Amino acid sequence: MKRNKPPKIAEWIISLLTRRGNRQTLIGDLEEEYTLICTEDGKVRADAWYFTQIGRPFISFIRNRVLWSTVMLKSYIKIAWRNLIKFRKYSFINIMGLGLGLACCIVILMYVQLELSYDNYHEDLDRIYRIPMHKESSSRQISWAMNTAPLAPTLKALFPQVEKAGRLYFMSDVPIKVNGETRFEDDVAMVDQEIFDILSVSFLHGDPTSALSRPNTAVLTREMALRYFGIEDVIGKTIQVGSEDIEITGIIQDSPRNTHMKFKILGALFFEEDPWWMNHWPTVTTYTYVKLVEGTDPVVFGKLISDTANERVPELKRRGETVTFVLQPVKDIHLQSHLNLEREPPGNPMILVVFSSTGVLILLISCINFINLTSARYVNRAKEVGVRKVSGAGRRQLIGQFMGESFVISFFALAIAIIAVNILLPLLNRLLSVHLEISDLISMASLMGIFIMTIIAGAVAGSYPAILLSSVQPVVALKHAVFHRHRGASARKILVIAQFVISITLIIGSIIIYRQIDFMKYKDPGFEKERKIVLSLPYNGLLTERYETVKEAFQDHPSIVGATVSSTVPGRQFSTNKIWISGHMNDRSMSLKFLRVDHDFIREYDLDVVAGRPFSREFTADKKFGSIIINESLMHAFGWETSEEAMKNTFFDPPRPIVGIVKDFHIRGFQHDLEPLYMNIWPERFRHITLSLETENMRQTLAFIEEKYKEFFPDLPIDYFFLESDFEHQYLTEERINRIFGVFTLLGILISSMGIMGLASYIAEQRTKVIGIRKTLGASVSGLMIFLTKDFGKWVLIASLIACPIAYVALKQWMTNFAYRVSPGWLTFLLAGALYFVIAVTTAALQVFRTARRNPVESLRYE
Repeated sequence: MKRNKPPKIAEWIISLLTRRGNRQTLIGDLEEEYTLICTEDGKVRADAWYFTQIGRPFISFIRNRVLWSTVMLKSYIKIAWRNLIKFRKYSFINIMGLGLGLACCIVILMYVQLELSYDNYHEDLDRIYRIPMHKESSSRQISWAMNTAPLAPTLKALFPQVEKAGRLYFMSDVPIKVNGETRFEDDVAMVDQEIFDILSVSFLHGDPTSALSRPNTAVLTREMALRYFGIEDVIGKTIQVGSEDIEITGIIQDSPRNTHMKFKILGALFFEEDPWWMNHWPTVTTYTYVKLVEGTDPVVFGKLISDTANERVPELKRRGETVTFVLQPVKDIHLQSHLNLEREPPGNPMILVVFSSTGVLILLISCINFINLTSARYVNRAKEVGVRKVSGAGRRQLIGQFMGESFVISFFALAIAIIAVNILLPLLNRLLSVHLEISDLISMASLMGIFIMTIIAGAVAGSYPAILLSSVQPVVALKHAVFHRHRGASARKILVIAQFVISITLIIGSIIIYRQIDFMKYKDPGFEKERKIVLSLPYNGLLTERYETVKEAFQDHPSIVGATVSSTVPGRQFSTNKIWISGHMNDRSMSLKFLRVDHDFIREYDLDVVAGRPFSREFTADKKFGSIIINESLMHAFGWETSEEAMKNTFFDPPRPIVGIVKDFHIRGFQHDLEPLYMNIWPERFRHITLSLETENMRQTLAFIEEKYKEFFPDLPIDYFFLESDFEHQYLTEERINRIFGVFTLLGILISSMGIMGLASYIAEQRTKVIGIRKTLGASVSGLMIFLTKDFGKWVLIASLIACPIAYVALKQWMTNFAYRVSPGWLTFLLAGALYFVIAVTTAALQVFRTARRNPVESLRYE
């Protein structure tokens, strides 16, 4: 009979079940058994052989390994628990340190997860695109998130690659009247019916296929339905928008947090007579979205549509402008789009990188604390290791034991972290201006991320102490444990210095961010923004004929010392328009921002007129759009070197003279450069009334303002803001970064201080006899404290030298986001180092003080 050898898998399983010494014997026996149960061709009863000769032993092996692992795990947990109780102080420091580090990482995980999840909920996400608009002329390039209204129907008609195309036309300060009460809403849009086939909008009531198929229909979010009617299902009811009665045909779910396109009311994009902009290609009015046919190559399609406007609008070429359309994936808008006219400020990938890196650094500080305290207590467990090794424990078992203790501590820390996050999350949301919910953690991705983070923290924190403790020789451990006191000291010093480097770097970052924000808030913007209150009107035209009368009425109050009206104010949205030198529309033109003002604007805002004159009622040329005042940036943009040269020119056709030039002032925050700007008088565009106030009797003054406002605009709710605080709203993103970074820095310092406290306490304990001898010889308490804490001061100095260049390089990169920025300066780095030196040395000194002031007799009787 032909002898048959078992397959290679049998040999592999045998290697798991046996030792090397008898492995060949067992293989020979199995060959014999295999031969007996097989036919000559070796194919019969093979399954029976696997089960009888291989399967059962393997199952038995697995069962035994699981039972053994369970017993060992139970043993490890029991030993870990005993050590936690025995060394309560150090256990508390380790658990709290890791807990705070994990809590910080969990919050960052929630924030990063929210930012990365924007617009991921849309069905067919990979086929949905927004179409921005890029306009280029001989003098300027500009890109808008919005587009021209005719584009969507044109694309749908001409390109079979477009499955659906839709537009959103947003309006602000829209008067909504329900039951005789008028409110003004911002997130109101008129949309095409097809928008529901592109963006995933969840309908609670109504039919999404026909909700906006008729004129004068609208759908409300659930929040708006409850606000206006007190109930959710209000289909068939009407609301008054302006002078039109609008029927409610659907209720939709509130816009989710993770979308770039939030809205409260969606109305049908129908007009009895289309407004001029609906068919005007050069005008930017709507957001345009398309869903491409499945299988369409977006790169190829993007090239097809890029010149759509230029091919259909000869007027653009005559004006010397080129318009280009591009495809922008919806999933990339929040983090990768920084276009003009975005619906909300986009996210910043750099912030995610900074926050994630900061969280990792704080967790690393926690792990370093664990490593330092555990390795410092090495001598206390050396005898335990020696006894275990004499009893037959191998190094792998010892490493498993100590790693197990580390994992137990890390999961205790995880429990602390989750409790801390749950309690502090509302406070963090208010402090950090974010909207995170504990329910965000209830997902497979979040739970897996937290679990992996905890395992990594336990592994990083426990690996070095486990290797260090398991390497001790039993004879040396049992006879000369004292010799191990300095083992690992060099690595411990390096880790302490690394911890200090991280903490000092965080302190430097917090100081620089604070200084930058402080600089932007208090730097002179070039206009007077203090003691001014601005009243907003919902739409143009309310002040056209009577703005002078309204201004005079408000100035009847003694605390109101001035008034002016304008189309907008610094810090708010400025519109853009094309301007050209008279007779040179094609070759001497540019698109830039403009401001409609009255005769008193320059005086009330204290703008500096460097040439010519301000607007004046004495000149008939200064009436509606009769003359222009420009700023210095516009003068330089057209290449005029002097104000005299500039004022010889005129703009537009028919010509409008330049009657004055004002010194540049900031219409946006100091993140941005100064911009070219022109001003003219145009009453139909006035929407803001700026009142200059005296600070006394503010409450009475506000009451008077509200009374007068109601007198002139009885159907409108008053909307006002203080110019100074409103202008500073442009720094909300930077202030949020400052608060978040500040919180992380405090956490890092707190965790680091806990480590210093534990390490200093342990050092003091180990030098108890030295302290007793020195006190017997006449050493003072202050001298002993210096003796015991001098190493910490030295480590801080070394860490400062390392941290300063690291922080400088990182902050220099961050500061490139600002057109106007502070210089870090050597004083900032010196202050950060000195601050942390005080924190570290003071923390260590407080811990050693108790040991240093003990009676020397007690110290000498130690042990």
